[in-house]
Amino acid sequence: MIGLAPDRRKTLDLVQRISVAGRGGVTAPVFLEDVCGAVAEAFDFDSVAAMRYDTEAEEEREIAFAGRAPADRAGREPTASVSLLAEARETENLALVSAGDVALAFALPLISGDRCLAVLYGTRGGTVSPPETDWDALASVGVIAATLLEDALAREEMSEHDMLKSEFVALAAHELRNPLSSIYGISVTLDDRADELADSQRVTLLDALREQTTRTRNLVEQLLDLSRLDLAAIHISPEPLLLRPKIEELVRPLADARPDAVRIAVRSDLEAVVDPAALDRMLSNLIANSLRHGKPPVTITAEGQDRHLRLAVEDRGGGVPREFVPRLFDRFARSSESRGRGDGSGLGLAIAQAYARAHGGEIVYEPAMPHGARFEVVIPLRGYGDTQRVIERSDPRHRNRIH
Repeated sequence: MIGLAPDRRKTLDLVQRISVAGRGGVTAPVFLEDVCGAVAEAFDFDSVAAMRYDTEAEEEREIAFAGRAPADRAGREPTASVSLLAEARETENLALVSAGDVALAFALPLISGDRCLAVLYGTRGGTVSPPETDWDALASVGVIAATLLEDALAREEMSEHDMLKSEFVALAAHELRNPLSSIYGISVTLDDRADELADSQRVTLLDALREQTTRTRNLVEQLLDLSRLDLAAIHISPEPLLLRPKIEELVRPLADARPDAVRIAVRSDLEAVVDPAALDRMLSNLIANSLRHGKPPVTITAEGQDRHLRLAVEDRGGGVPREFVPRLFDRFARSSESRGRGDGSGLGLAIAQAYARAHGGEIVYEPAMPHGARFEVVIPLRGYGDTQRVIERSDPRHRNRIH
């Protein structure tokens, strides 16, 4: 029997170890931690970390680690990592450096298709560098690790989709039950006892019927929006639009009972390139939210600034509880006060945010001064490459995933 050369044996052992680590439905962070440990041990590195570039914070984030940690490592980027990690991502190849307070460092991008899922970053001291065969082996291991990492991420995404489907069905059943029961009860009463009811009673019942029907219609529209978002099936068509007439049209039915509760401070000639239906979804949700949870006056402002449209809805209520702000745009998220009152479905802000992102923008929240809530839609005034854009599958909870 012909024996394998030591370097081949080391490579095969490492491939086998990483393959075993990717079995059994492990999560991506757990898999990466196993990969970091295997690579550090096989190539005698002091430490190996899996890094991800956070585009929002514009900094590298460590998502897995193995090895001997320096005493001051907590919360800090590895020394000399920034330029090396950037080089690995740009070239999509193994990058090496020997400088600074380490004798050697490497950065290996884990590439799947056209995505860099993570970058392995390792350091070691001493004066002896690994042989060339080790670098070839490490590059080969990177291809296998990227494939298994892609599988782990796909499993996590599938699991999250299954959870969202369950939440969707449960929400639809729960939220539709009450208004449909009311509609049925009122309809039966009007049909069976029409001759017995006084005019004032009929008016009261008809008003309640309209209110519950409107509530049901709005909820069904939100559920349809949510299903389209999950299927990536919503198309938006930005077009030039005068904002004030559109805003006035949206406000009219929302503030029908109290027209003085909403103030529109928008120039009559202000124009933006937006999808009218998407603007309807965004603003209707924000205005209804302010009227329901805040206090008047609700003020709507808009201006073009820094090549962006900044459209804000602000009220004078108590604002959003500080502990709830991080979950504000999550699907199905409702504050304890809203749940206690049975208000809303927890979908409106998530849907509005998805439409804003489809325009290449964002909805941001901040406390109003001196008190209240302020939601600002920020989207580019120009720069749409196509007149048709397709909204991407998007959930706020996915934004901090490692890819």
